Amino acid sequence: MEITREQAILIAVVVIAFFWANKQGYFTAEKDKGANKDPNETGAKTDGSEVSISDAEAQNKARSFRGAMLDNSYSGQIFQDACQSLLALSNADLQKVSNKYNTLFVNEQYNTLRSVLQQEYVFFEESQKLRKQLLSKFDEINI
Repeated sequence: MEITREQAILIAVVVIAFFWANKQGYFTAEKDKGANKDPNETGAKTDGSEVSISDAEAQNKARSFRGAMLDNSYSGQIFQDACQSLLALSNADLQKVSNKYNTLFVNEQYNTLRSVLQQEYVFFEESQKLRKQLLSKFDEINI
C-alpha cells in the first residue's frame, strides 16, 4: 500500500492540528484547568512575588472579571479593561484570584478563570493582543 502525496499532506495537517490543539489545552480535562495552586508555592510565583491582596479583594476581582466577560456584548473596552486589570496583578496575586474564582463558580459552565477567558470571542486587534497576553501569563503560572 502506497501513500499518495495528497494523503501525506492531509496526515501532516492533521498531526499539526493535533499538536496545536493540545498546546491550546483542548485535550486537558476541565478539572485540571485552573486547578487550585498555592500562590506561595515555588511554581506559582515565577516572578518572585508574594500575595499582597486580601481574600475579599481577590473575590471581587474574580467576580468582576467573570461579569465583564459574560456581559461583553456591548463594548470591546469592557473586555480590554478586564484583561488589563488582571495583567496588572503579580503572579502570586493572579494565582490567588484564580483560586478564588474556582471556589466561587464550581458548578457553572465557565468554572475556571481560563475557561471564561477562552470562551470570549474578540474582534479588535487590541482585544486579541490582551487576550493572548493574559493566556500567556496563565500558561506561565499554570492557571
